[in-house]
Amino acid sequence: MRAPANPRAPRAGLTLIEMLIVVILFGMVMGTMMTVIRRQQAFYRSASQMMEVRSQADQAFGILPRDLRAISSIGGDIFSMTDSSVTFRSQLGSTVVCAKTTNVLTVPPSSRLFKRHRLTTWRTTPVVGDEILVYDDGEEPSEVDDSWKTYSITAVAKGAVASANACPPSTGFVVAADTADSWRFTVSPNLSATIAQGAPVRFGRKVRYALYEAGNGEWYVGYEDSTGAGWSARGPVSGPHRPFSSTAGASGLNFAFIDDAGTELDPSVPTNAEFVARIDVTIRGMTKNDVVIPGKEQEPLVDSLYASVNLRNRQ
Repeated sequence: MRAPANPRAPRAGLTLIEMLIVVILFGMVMGTMMTVIRRQQAFYRSASQMMEVRSQADQAFGILPRDLRAISSIGGDIFSMTDSSVTFRSQLGSTVVCAKTTNVLTVPPSSRLFKRHRLTTWRTTPVVGDEILVYDDGEEPSEVDDSWKTYSITAVAKGAVASANACPPSTGFVVAADTADSWRFTVSPNLSATIAQGAPVRFGRKVRYALYEAGNGEWYVGYEDSTGAGWSARGPVSGPHRPFSSTAGASGLNFAFIDDAGTELDPSVPTNAEFVARIDVTIRGMTKNDVVIPGKEQEPLVDSLYASVNLRNRQ
């Protein structure tokens, strides 16, 4: 028969050495886990920075190429250019000539469809200081004297007008109910006498895209436009990007102006503007902090996007 256990006998436990071993092992495991967690956090932070750099470049490329593609260098749309900026006539919209007097051009309404077509369209209503380009057939039956004539808008009006200025239903461009919604643009200089009813019309506004330094010290692709009230406040389109640099291939925004032969033109020569057949655009961004990429040295990541934009009306 087994003797009863002595309740006063000492219980078995861990020795001090065993406790030290447990603490050391636990510390090693936790240290390894923390190292893995730190590396993962650094990786995700780096990935987020890379995505932000690419996202800002994508944002600029969602706007710039579209605007540049509408430029006609032979039509005098480029006003000035540098390696980090370009000033040009941006297309606001189009319409047709409905009626005209000496210096007033009347066009169909922009708010209604006529025979399932909208003859007058614009992304923003033209204002005083904008330009109107009207196609003039000239007097010759051939195309020898055909050209686009440029006029500056000095007044904009809409509503019921005298019959001399109205867009009559007889033109086929409006119905009677639309006559009072015709748009009338007073222009300078006076309209050419050979501009015909139904002639194509384009609206333009002087705009500028440029790399600029904001008050926070960061560099952005900026946009501003010019009307009768002067230049608007410059606003950021995308960024921040790399700062301006005179070193080739280093600026956050770079324009290269190419002629028909594929030769890069000197942007500082004003007469070169009419020979531009293509504009190459490069956006460069750089992460603010070092990027952690396995197998590579930790350093800020430089990323870039490139687009080549062919201008219209080139042979």
